[in-house]
Amino acid sequence: MDNIALLIALASLLALLFFLIRGVVWKTKGREGAKHQFKRSLISFVVMIVAMIIFGATTEPPKETAKESKQEQQTEEQKPEKTTNKQEAKPAVAQPKEKKEEPKKAEVKKEEPAKKEESKIDNSVFKYAEKVDITDARDITKHIDVVVHMSKELTPGLATRHVFAQTYDFLQQDDIKGADTITIGVIQGEIRVAQITVDVKKFQPGEQVIDSVLKASTIDKMSPEVKEFGKTTGLW
Repeated sequence: MDNIALLIALASLLALLFFLIRGVVWKTKGREGAKHQFKRSLISFVVMIVAMIIFGATTEPPKETAKESKQEQQTEEQKPEKTTNKQEAKPAVAQPKEKKEEPKKAEVKKEEPAKKEESKIDNSVFKYAEKVDITDARDITKHIDVVVHMSKELTPGLATRHVFAQTYDFLQQDDIKGADTITIGVIQGEIRVAQITVDVKKFQPGEQVIDSVLKASTIDKMSPEVKEFGKTTGLW
């Protein structure tokens, strides 16, 4: 336990320095999100303090455990002699008659519900994603819903850029045939930072990857950070 606490403390120290330096750099450059970096550094500091307290508490070995174990062994060696004497003094007790086993009722097997088939749509194009959730409703609404979970270490703008660029390849695969619309959502943690709905019939591959995707899409949602990133880069 003390080794784990020490590793957590060291990792928290590194995270503290990383977020603190990052926040200072962002603040000097006037970028949004500097306060968020300082909050992360504060959380890392608190985790480091707690880990150090745990480390200090768990490194002190108990002093009297050896003596107590010896005393317990001596008492356990003395107990069998007493118990054997008592067993010899007690008269034999008549054993109860065995009860007849009742015939077991036939077990009724419950029918297990049919398992839902997993989506066969290839999501490997989203290379930077931590996880991709796909809801295929082509048989009902001719719609596919895609939720791409991105790492919090990326800025919301950069995470959205990766997803929109990789959507270009996603829209050209045969696995999505039969869908009229496809929703692409970008999530970091529990926050949906961006979402677009693509009209598949309007999509035309071009030289500008993200521009080709957005020309066939409607923007359902964009966080302020993502909008600012698109303005500064000229991507949307």
